[in-house]
Amino acid sequence: MTPSPLPSAHYWSMILLLIVLLQASFIQSAKIELNFMLGTPELDWEYPFKGWSYYIRAFNMMREQPRSEVGWGQWSKPNAPDNFNSVCGIHPMGFTCEDGTTTETSNCAGTYTEMEKCDYWVCGEEEKGGIRGSIEGGMGYWPGYTLEKSQVTWMVPGSTTANYEMFGGTFLNDRPQPCLNLGGAVRISNRLLVPNDFISFEGGANIDGFLGYMLQATPIGKRAATDTANYWTIIADSANFKGPVMYMSTWFWDSRLSWHPQSKNWASPDAALGYIARGFEGRISAMQSETHTDGSNNKFARTTEWGMPLDSDDLHSTLFTGHSRYPDDWLTALLDGIMDGTESDSAEDAKLKDAAMAARINVGCSSTDSLETKEAFLEFEGEGETFTIDGLGVTATDASDADIESQGCPVKYLLDKTKLNCSGPGNMCLASKFFTVGGERKATDDVPAAAQSSIPDFPIHRVDNRRATGPPAGPERQCFENPGPAAADSRMYCTRTNTKSWIGFKWYRFVDQPELTNVFASLPEGERETAKAYMQSRIEKLHALGKDVPWFDFPGGEDALPAAKVSIDESLLLNPPDGMEVGFVPIPITQRMRVRPTDCEVVVGSFAEEPEPLEDDYYDNFDEVYFGREQFECSGTGVDGMTYPGSIFGLPPDPTADRLNYEYVVPIPDLAVEDAVIVPVSNPVIALDDVEGVTASPTPATIGTKSPTPANDENPATDAPTNAVTASPTPATIGTKSPTPANDENPATDALTNADEEMEIDGAASSTSSASIFKVATVLAVVFGTILF
Repeated sequence: MTPSPLPSAHYWSMILLLIVLLQASFIQSAKIELNFMLGTPELDWEYPFKGWSYYIRAFNMMREQPRSEVGWGQWSKPNAPDNFNSVCGIHPMGFTCEDGTTTETSNCAGTYTEMEKCDYWVCGEEEKGGIRGSIEGGMGYWPGYTLEKSQVTWMVPGSTTANYEMFGGTFLNDRPQPCLNLGGAVRISNRLLVPNDFISFEGGANIDGFLGYMLQATPIGKRAATDTANYWTIIADSANFKGPVMYMSTWFWDSRLSWHPQSKNWASPDAALGYIARGFEGRISAMQSETHTDGSNNKFARTTEWGMPLDSDDLHSTLFTGHSRYPDDWLTALLDGIMDGTESDSAEDAKLKDAAMAARINVGCSSTDSLETKEAFLEFEGEGETFTIDGLGVTATDASDADIESQGCPVKYLLDKTKLNCSGPGNMCLASKFFTVGGERKATDDVPAAAQSSIPDFPIHRVDNRRATGPPAGPERQCFENPGPAAADSRMYCTRTNTKSWIGFKWYRFVDQPELTNVFASLPEGERETAKAYMQSRIEKLHALGKDVPWFDFPGGEDALPAAKVSIDESLLLNPPDGMEVGFVPIPITQRMRVRPTDCEVVVGSFAEEPEPLEDDYYDNFDEVYFGREQFECSGTGVDGMTYPGSIFGLPPDPTADRLNYEYVVPIPDLAVEDAVIVPVSNPVIALDDVEGVTASPTPATIGTKSPTPANDENPATDAPTNAVTASPTPATIGTKSPTPANDENPATDALTNADEEMEIDGAASSTSSASIFKVATVLAVVFGTILF
């Protein structure tokens, strides 16, 4: 893997700051954080190619609220073929804007003809920096930069460009997103609400099942019939939803990489997939006793409880299976036919799934070297002390030749029931949570009751309601309002997820959604309406397929999966409003934990109001960490008065067109834009599905006099209230106190620590000052750990 470059010396100073902060944090408190180590076989992907799919297990590995990040998923990168770049693959001004021009970077600012001479760092490499960007995601827990939750969710996905300068996908929860940054999370489905805080599942504490996960270059985002760009698209296959979820627009890659008429990026037709990492990553938290030790004077401790799910064979636990690669644009012609209206009956005869099965190439195991240490273990690395805890009863196994041939290198583990507790609910085998500091695993019966009770409870862990989950503020809201929600129904809808968060969303015409604002603004004025009409017409035909048409399947068929397919949270599955059955998509506006939005006009789902409202002091003493927005106005010798990124030359809809005609000056966010005034709605329409005794309330005066046409959940969650539910005033906690939100400005997907996740060895919660230090350290550690490694 080629390390990503750092754009300026400013970042080196931040690394030094990181080291100082980390040292300060270790001085203030000692903590137990255990690396989770679990072997996976290496896959024989045979790069490059245009798409992959596999089935990933969604299950509640953590049986208590997680306090550290742990996840299992993928990290995909583009390939850089020979002679791909004729100019630097990353915007040269990124090296100079913050610190001004130095001797080394004297040719890295100015017009594109001046920047051609930049040979600083990657610009001077043989590949000129290759192709920048990544597409990341998977299952897991990310308490460092998501809303507080105890259930597993799906990051779907996190896309990044340049040196992690822009984030797309559901990373909207990560930081404020000025309109000029949007484009990496274009919503496709009119039946699936993709939250700002990841996708949740049915099953409560016992979530368990397989999700089909595909990344494929598709023509869904085509702006014209001549458009040949890559539109990297996420497609899902679950028990209750099948089809495309979102794609990354050309703008997302163009805006930081297409600084020159000859620039190429991951949207370029000749770009492909060139690297995929897949496996476990993260840590498990622990607490220790200060008073009780074993016979060797080692202190007793315990982890947060965790476990692995059993397969149908009652012996193994399979987490990944069905690995498939797709070498070419197998989907383009068929999907173009469906979206252009020339391909008929695709919903009835499963042409999409059949085409995928015909195009797929099985991915075998290229190496089992990573299984050298086959047994799962926990590892502690601290100042002057290192120990491991093994004997946990989870052992990686080599797949049989038959399984590799039919299932694509399944990643499976043998579960030792003599070391695991497999008698509990949910088909789970729970690992021993007790150990001694020094590395000896302890069964519960081997730990004296007095020692167990002497281990302190985990500190209160709260992740506040982050401002970046909405509602959009200042420059973040401009593209949400222009062109704005659908005129036929512009109301704020609300639903409560299985993770106890409320999502406020509005329905937009597909081409009017905020993520496409820059796609059309960057086209010449005379092409914008034509492109909009073309894209809108095609998406309406795609929406007509519905959410139950399979796009791909497990190689051996659904019945061959080691466990059933998982069901997506029913609160996220919607019926469009009447008259808007195709061509419109639900766009999240705000998401808050256990707080229904005050401006909610129509409530759908299983809850009319919040059943567990937050206490007024819930977020007291939890400081916000906010690093501000990206710097766009350059200062320093040689760059004063310049703006970043300045002019870009996007990939045109017609690849034969002169890109000089597509020069576009990226607008600077207007930081003076005032926040929108939120007008509370005291009596929203209650439109819950299939709940006894529920009837729609009269349309409140704030909505108007038209009859409501709510978007209803197709199937309410299993825990829907069965008693009569009626509209009620907004709970007293809403609007009575403004939570102090936290916004970590720069975390990436492989964050491993967070202030609120770190545990005191002496049992006391981290102090506010220590927590603040660790929050800052986390942000910097994540960014630079990701960039450098």
